[in-house]
Amino acid sequence: MHQFKAHGIKDDIRLYVGGGFTPATCRVCLKHFHTRERILNHVKKSKVCRINAFFRGPVYTQKEAEELDASLQEENRNLQRAGFRRHVAKEPTFQVVGPFYNVVIEPDLYSDHHPLGRGHNYY
Repeated sequence: MHQFKAHGIKDDIRLYVGGGFTPATCRVCLKHFHTRERILNHVKKSKVCRINAFFRGPVYTQKEAEELDASLQEENRNLQRAGFRRHVAKEPTFQVVGPFYNVVIEPDLYSDHHPLGRGHNYY
């Protein structure tokens, strides 16, 4: 937050989130979030999804990401006026059916039971 407020620097993960089935579906774990803000929060907090998103390469150019963020400003203002934060979950997240791609998992997150390892709630 400091980097953005003080220096205007936005997180690079904005370039890596999108593509796949829709812009709100995580390309690593195949969860659908309905809004770009929710998937950005997911990828920022999930170690496995964040690392693998960077390995897969950018989906958007800097200009495309800026345009996408600008197009959502009015929606975010309306949410704020209604008393909600921009990452409010008005619809539930669901799992999209599809194949899991090979993912890189840190050794401390490895699990025999799940292909994506232990999530961010493990600690």
